[in-house]
Amino acid sequence: MGKLPWLLLGAAVVFFGAVWLWIRPDTLAGATLAVGDAVFSVEIADEPLEQYQGLRDRDTLARDHGMLFVFEDARERVFTMDGVPIPLDLIWIRDSRVIGITANVPPAASGAGTRYGSPEPADTVLEVLGGVAAAAGIAEGTSVEVKY
Repeated sequence: MGKLPWLLLGAAVVFFGAVWLWIRPDTLAGATLAVGDAVFSVEIADEPLEQYQGLRDRDTLARDHGMLFVFEDARERVFTMDGVPIPLDLIWIRDSRVIGITANVPPAASGAGTRYGSPEPADTVLEVLGGVAAAAGIAEGTSVEVKY
């Protein structure tokens, strides 16, 4: 067998490996997040495509899971529920402290196009199942610690 088939095989392995990393399962991009006394397994959304996708098309979300949106800077953030079929709490964070909570945001069907903004500049946003923030005692000023 000549070099060309091996080169093609190697190129295919590299290509498909790169594609797999790009569309990797969410569990590879996860972390544990402590918000006060509550602990969540979170998926990290730190790339624009991941942030756009968010929790769209998710039919369920465990009470101890969430999605953590990480941004490079602190500024006012705006989220919508377009394509999200479950109610969420939006926990607005800056400098590892909760700066506000938008609780029980309704699913897209009941609030299509509605925009939800941070109360002040935020560098991180945690989305959890609606009602979880109150049940866990999360409030403005609660400390947040990420544990990869």
